[in-house]
Amino acid sequence: LFSELLQQNWLQLGKLRLYYAEVGNDAPWASISDNYTPIGPLNGIPMVTVGARKNNSDLKPERTKSIEAGLELSMFQSRVGLDLAFYKSNTINQILPVSVSYSTGYSSKFVNAGEIQNKGIEARLMLTPVKASDFQWDITLNWAKNINEVVELKEGITNLQLGSLQGGITINARVGEPYGTIQGTDYVYLNGQRVIQSTGYYQISTTSDNILGNINPDWTGGVFNSFTYKNLNLS
Repeated sequence: LFSELLQQNWLQLGKLRLYYAEVGNDAPWASISDNYTPIGPLNGIPMVTVGARKNNSDLKPERTKSIEAGLELSMFQSRVGLDLAFYKSNTINQILPVSVSYSTGYSSKFVNAGEIQNKGIEARLMLTPVKASDFQWDITLNWAKNINEVVELKEGITNLQLGSLQGGITINARVGEPYGTIQGTDYVYLNGQRVIQSTGYYQISTTSDNILGNINPDWTGGVFNSFTYKNLNLS
């Protein structure tokens, strides 16, 4: 609390913080051993079936290692406040259900998928533009940006398909790219421009693993207003 050392009238709170944490995460229920599910009888004979997801008895728990540094300020009789946080977290042995070939008898399988890193910044600004005896207006603005990267997958694997969509589009965990990378066919480009065929249509690439984007937002944010009149609050 550096505000206790400065003793400035304009500064009500000044705080620096540093955190480190390690958190474990278990696999979902019933993801270790394969089991049978009862289905309707056939000619009076009870029947069971194996689920479409292959469970994995070799799963290890996830572990997330996180570090965060932050700054908190409250100024000008607490009418202006600021909260900044910088963080970095690495999740290892992340447990994911990944798609597998239907020839295995299953559609997906639980695996420990390697290491995923998140790092970014979170900011919050608190303002009180109006503060009278019976009325107060408070504004809170928040903004955050997260940079996500698949650092490593299982040995020998550089891409895990997380989902398949219409038109050959897939959602992937690809080493060196954000988790949730969108892949598919793309246009063919020449000098940055799309190539037009003699038919008048754009030429389409012959490969379907072109990176088209990812599912993560560039940033997130919001604005919160609170109006207080005597004992009535509207927000």
